[in-house]
Amino acid sequence: MQPYYTHGSSRVMTPERRAKLCELLAESHTLEEASEAIGVSIRTVQRERKRDEDFDHEVLLALQKTPDPLQLMEQAARTHWRAAAWLLERRNPEEYARKPVNATSAKKVATALRFVQEMALEAVPAEFHEVLYKHVQAAIDEAFRHCFPTMGKWGTPKFPRLPLETPLADVQPCNQREANVRILPDCGDALRPSSPTTPPSDVALRSPVGRVEAAERQAQEVARRAAVAELKRLLTEQSPAELSPKTREATPVACDTPPVDPLYVSFEEGEAVLTQQAHEREQRQSHLEFRRAFDDAEQRPCVFFPSTAAVQQPPKPGARRQERQKARAAEKKAKAARKRAQAQRRRAA
Repeated sequence: MQPYYTHGSSRVMTPERRAKLCELLAESHTLEEASEAIGVSIRTVQRERKRDEDFDHEVLLALQKTPDPLQLMEQAARTHWRAAAWLLERRNPEEYARKPVNATSAKKVATALRFVQEMALEAVPAEFHEVLYKHVQAAIDEAFRHCFPTMGKWGTPKFPRLPLETPLADVQPCNQREANVRILPDCGDALRPSSPTTPPSDVALRSPVGRVEAAERQAQEVARRAAVAELKRLLTEQSPAELSPKTREATPVACDTPPVDPLYVSFEEGEAVLTQQAHEREQRQSHLEFRRAFDDAEQRPCVFFPSTAAVQQPPKPGARRQERQKARAAEKKAKAARKRAQAQRRRAA
């Protein structure tokens, strides 16, 4: 049998060790820890990564996986006291968690109640100890349950469990949706005579239309039909008081003419409304164009009104100071010119 560590050219990194190394790296272990766990040195792993590109790629993928926070904290707790203190506070809060000054633990409360129970038993004769112990112990258990509701037996935390299965409550929402949703029958189906073999069209099925929305649609349809009927009645009726007594005799054809179609009248009214809206829209557009032209004229009067002089720009800050400086410079030049002229005249004399 070959030794575990060989010095020849045989390869120590077997496929099983490679898989184990990548698994340990994915579990947030370092490369040194994973190498020690599989029984090889870090130099062997490095040589194997240089030799085999596939193995190097697998190691890189394992190192790029999301680390386990708990595993990292446990590793850090070996060398850092803060990480160790964090683990103790989270895992054993009753023993190591931070508490206020006047706070106490469940063990101290249980000891104090036990001491009170002992003093009560000492104050009564021995024949009453059993009865007194039962009553006091029941009171202690009740008080302890109210003070520490999440504390179980042997000082372990108790987590209340909620019922996970609710079959009766799950069925009710579906029943309510099915009861509130109905499909309205088609107008053509409603007008056709129903045969005994034809099933009714008003069948309760699932639909996104609710009962309230269906009622609103029905109310709107009824109101629309009532308005159409009223319009037809007003257009077809002709008051006898408005006509002359001889109208029917004089113009029998005009009197016997059929009434005007209300749909055509409503179409004409709608067309008139649309025409009025288009006219108003054109007016607003023309007003808007006029307003834009007026604004441009205010901004550039010399372009729109050539006879108007350009608006004088407001003076820039420091313009007056520059003008004074230019005036003083001109005065100095004139004074120097006068002095040169006087000097030339003196030399000429």
